[in-house]
Amino acid sequence: GAALFGYSRLYGGIPGGQAEWVRVPKANTGPFKVPGTLADEKVLFLSDILPTAWQAVTNAGIGKGSSVAIYGAGPVGLLSAACAQMLGAEQIFMVDDHPYRLAYAQKMYGVIPINFEEDEDPADTIIRQT
Repeated sequence: GAALFGYSRLYGGIPGGQAEWVRVPKANTGPFKVPGTLADEKVLFLSDILPTAWQAVTNAGIGKGSSVAIYGAGPVGLLSAACAQMLGAEQIFMVDDHPYRLAYAQKMYGVIPINFEEDEDPADTIIRQT
């Protein structure tokens, strides 16, 4: 159901995966223990944000030679750009209004940055370049 890992009022309100305590159904088969030699900061994204980005990119069929537009250069958007790059996307467009996020995405993942505060029609800009 809707409350397995994320927040839902369907079953009385269960905080999502960023909560201090998380309900994990079938915890004896799914999760794995992170070795104590790894800092929490090194593995934090493996549990939530990275799988979200990976699923978005793979469900969209992104692969070698693809073009992809990612709207939002927050954590999920940045990791989506990383996944798209890893899968061989040829053009990765990143649309956001935070110049520092766009600059980071361009430097780290080679995205084509589009600031929607400066571009009246980002979709048209993307279409003209693909």
